[in-house]
Amino acid sequence: MTTRISGQTAYATELRGWLTARLAIYLARPASSIDHDTPLAHYGMDSVWALSLCGDLEEEKDLIVDPTLVWDHPTVTDIVAHLAPRPPAARAGDGQSRHRRGPASARAGEPAPRRAGEPVPEHRGGPHDAR
Repeated sequence: MTTRISGQTAYATELRGWLTARLAIYLARPASSIDHDTPLAHYGMDSVWALSLCGDLEEEKDLIVDPTLVWDHPTVTDIVAHLAPRPPAARAGDGQSRHRRGPASARAGEPAPRRAGEPVPEHRGGPHDAR
């Protein structure tokens, strides 16, 4: 149990530092000037930067987060408290990378990608095809 708690603490510390550094870039201010208990909106955080932060968390930390993260958890302390306790499998959704969350057809109504050597499906026509 102590190992899990110390692992969470180490991850929380690392995540807090990463968030602070990233926010300093977004907000064009020194990282040392960001108080972890002050709402980010106070510093001028807007929806564009909030969405960018969510994208960065996905890309760099493999964390799948709701786009409302900054509004639901308005301070660095709140964000870290929300994200740090999740075990690694929960942080990335189902334990897979965000790039492997299922077939393309399940994501956006697109056909699933073909594997090498797989035959091309027969075109069956559609409502816009000439007859």
